[in-house]
Amino acid sequence: GRSLTQWIGGMGIIVLSLAILPFLGVGGMQLFKAETPGPVADKLTPRVTETAKILWGVYVLLTGIETALLMFGGMSLFDALCHSFATLATGGYSTKNAGIGAYNSVYINYVVVIFMLIAGTSFALHYRALRGDIRAYFRNKEFLFFLSIVGMAALIIGADTFFNHYRSVPTAVQITLFQVVSILTTTGFGTADYEQWAFSSQFTLFMLMFFGGMAGSTGGGMKIIRIFVLVKFVFSEITRLLHP
Repeated sequence: GRSLTQWIGGMGIIVLSLAILPFLGVGGMQLFKAETPGPVADKLTPRVTETAKILWGVYVLLTGIETALLMFGGMSLFDALCHSFATLATGGYSTKNAGIGAYNSVYINYVVVIFMLIAGTSFALHYRALRGDIRAYFRNKEFLFFLSIVGMAALIIGADTFFNHYRSVPTAVQITLFQVVSILTTTGFGTADYEQWAFSSQFTLFMLMFFGGMAGSTGGGMKIIRIFVLVKFVFSEITRLLHP
């Protein structure tokens, strides 16, 4: 029940931020920015409905794919569905006390990491990719910044987990990446006790909590786009001070 509720809630946030807010002139991203001549009064509702239907389709499709992949890794249909709901809604509920860690499976961990990244990415980009425009991801500065944050945090924490805890590159990479993506996308799944990690690792994870996912994703937090704008502003101010 809780898994289904959070799954529906996750979709509600996406429809609100991508289908409704742009027409009200408030935040969010416009899925049909390139295709809409302008929010003409009589076209407003059909557009919102159309957008919502497309987003629901993408969301259900991704949930189905993740469920199948988790079942392939040995989960029951019920567990796979519940964990797919929790992953794509970035809600983090699990049917097990130990969460994803209960399965002790590298395969399941990587499937969940990939789908947490998908859930933390703008669904407008997924829609474009499904229409054949895969390059839309790599033209999007927010998405590239999102990946670079994951990469930098994984390097900082990975150094600690490798040298001080796991002594195996594959293990350190898998556990570090899982924790970084889980916390950055505000999903909250866990596969390790990161209270045992160095302060630098804990502090990095703490900072990631505030960042959250991309605008138009199910992730919480401040959203990557705001961090991106802030970083650009800081760099432009520093440049202005150094070269007035």
